[in-house]
Amino acid sequence: MPTYADLDALLEKFDFQKVHKVMTLLDWQWSGQGVPSVENMKSTVSYLFSILDRENKSDASTGGFKLERHRDKLVLTFQLEWMTHYVSNLQTAR
Repeated sequence: MPTYADLDALLEKFDFQKVHKVMTLLDWQWSGQGVPSVENMKSTVSYLFSILDRENKSDASTGGFKLERHRDKLVLTFQLEWMTHYVSNLQTAR
C-alpha cells in the first residue's frame, strides 16, 4: 500500500507548473477563487491521498486531478475531460 513517502515522491515528480500553465490558459478557476497556485494543487493532491488512505478507496478526484492507487504505487493524472464537457455545456446553454 502506498505511503506518505510515496506521495511526497509523487508531488516532487509531477509537473504541477505545466498544469498551472494549462489552467491559466483555460482560465480554469476553482470555486471562483481564481486559478490555483502550484502549492494549492499539491495540497489538493495530498487531500486526495488522505481520502484514499482513510476510506480505503482506489481512486479520488477533484479539480481535474485524479489520484489512483494501484497495489503499491500511486498514479496521478490531470484530466481535461471534465473541463471540455463543462465548456461544451456552457456554450450549449447560451
